Amino acid sequence: MDIKVPELQGMMGKATISAIYVNEGDAVVRDQTLFDVDFDKVVLEVVATTAGVVHSFSAKQGDLAISEQVVMQLREKVAGEQTTSEQ
Repeated sequence: MDIKVPELQGMMGKATISAIYVNEGDAVVRDQTLFDVDFDKVVLEVVATTAGVVHSFSAKQGDLAISEQVVMQLREKVAGEQTTSEQ
């Protein structure tokens, strides 16, 4: 599942990834905050819409991101899989 930067109005649709709360390989639960986007003096929290495992994260703190850019992917946790957050 793709996790995207929210749709941004104004500032030409650009924002900064201001905080990241998870790492690749971490298990996450639904509604867990994944990262923050700082946009026009407003901080938007991006949350997991489903439980899963962080499969990839293509941005780092301080990176510029555009409206609806995919910056993270979650995948389903495999039965018996040990994630980095469980080690």
